[in-house]
Amino acid sequence: MSITKADIHTAVLNRIRACGVAVNDMDGELVETLQDLSQQGRFLETSSDVTTVDGTATATAPTGCLSVKSAWISGGNPLDEISYNDYLQKIKNQTKSVTATYDYTGGTVELMLSGSTNDFEGLAVGDYVRITNTGTSSNMTIGSYAIASIDSTNSAYLGLSTDAGGASDDTGVSVTFLSVSQAEPDKFAIWDGSLYFYPTPDKVYPVTVDFYKLHAASSTTIEFPDEFKAAILYGVMVRLLEGQLVPADPNGNRLIYHENKYIQAINVLRSGHETQPVFVQYRDI
Repeated sequence: MSITKADIHTAVLNRIRACGVAVNDMDGELVETLQDLSQQGRFLETSSDVTTVDGTATATAPTGCLSVKSAWISGGNPLDEISYNDYLQKIKNQTKSVTATYDYTGGTVELMLSGSTNDFEGLAVGDYVRITNTGTSSNMTIGSYAIASIDSTNSAYLGLSTDAGGASDDTGVSVTFLSVSQAEPDKFAIWDGSLYFYPTPDKVYPVTVDFYKLHAASSTTIEFPDEFKAAILYGVMVRLLEGQLVPADPNGNRLIYHENKYIQAINVLRSGHETQPVFVQYRDI
């Protein structure tokens, strides 16, 4: 059974009939309540598809997204959510482009800029480098590779194991690397309306996002099921008693009563949705 705007209007009008103050329009108070209620717990869940952009870490989060329940690339494993600060730490020192030499030795590929030994400083094992130009190498292909090891001179080894043309044919071939991690993402963060993928996508990936959403800024369709009716009623009453019905509540007693009932109703709903209760600082009457 669904709740309608008319249901809430009727219930509110019945409750305020004895106040002696007319209320002609309560749509604004109803929308504020619906949106506030959706932020008080993980009540409204939905999903949306997001498409990544090759070489771009960010994508716009789904409209109304409050928090992400899960995200995964189509046909792949779920992505791990990390904090935005952790994301920033991961991309630190990974913004430079260098030209390195390709040297196939003993089953590994060594990356070292001629005449320098510290161009890969700041990278760590498991970070990615993206080869954007293979020169004339017969062993390298454009793409993204995880670093397998780093030696004391900060030379990075990718750990490739094929030698299509022979080591002597490819020693010293110049290759351009972009040290921003670009590969299939396995982590994401959400911040200020955007999703941040790590590693940065190296191609277009379809990502499905399950998330908890903000109620739409409309009272035409109420997205909550019938069990939320009492909480919505009390929430609308709180907002009316803070505004249009102030003259009918000179001592604020009705407001405090409905505030407490609103919070109690939210806590009951949250307990039923396996979320933590809301803690309220009550005001003195």
